[in-house]
Amino acid sequence: MINIIILDDELESNPDNIELWESDLEKINSDFKLEIYSSPKNALESIEHLGHNTIVILDMQMPEMNGAEFLNELRNKNITIPVIGYTGNPNDNLLIELLKNDLFSYVRKANNNPNELVEYINKAIEKFKDNIPLELTDALEEYLNRRPERKEKKIHTKDGRIIQFGDILEEMNNNTEMGVDYQKALYKMSFEALLDGEKQL
Repeated sequence: MINIIILDDELESNPDNIELWESDLEKINSDFKLEIYSSPKNALESIEHLGHNTIVILDMQMPEMNGAEFLNELRNKNITIPVIGYTGNPNDNLLIELLKNDLFSYVRKANNNPNELVEYINKAIEKFKDNIPLELTDALEEYLNRRPERKEKKIHTKDGRIIQFGDILEEMNNNTEMGVDYQKALYKMSFEALLDGEKQL
């Protein structure tokens, strides 16, 4: 299941546009769950708990927080999911800032071509299907470097075991059978959701 987050300050109040999005996204080559937000803060909170199998479609120009600021917030939290920007009036300086923070691609609203967006989404799905194990290991290592006190945090597994959070990285780095299982589990959740006890490995 792929989570697709649309962040657009104007979209949530227009049911007709939401129906158009849903109709267009049915062409995606994967099962998906669609969530729509007008608030960047609410979108960030949702993304943190959804995990790594998420794609964001981002309005690049919003009054509360522009696309570059939102993407910067994501990357500062070590969230490396693909983000596709879209805008009616591209700003070169804004686009440069987005690309610096690894914007996956962007689409002009004026093109009104749903197939173009669907194509980028399918490419994004293939990208993180190919790269997620390495990205997860790198992201987890960087997270623990910033928050070393969390290495000893106790994590409960679904089969009743209790492990230290730092041991997960060791198993993943050693590519053990258990480490592979951890990768698959972490692919579907965020580190914070696991550490806060909202999810189990």
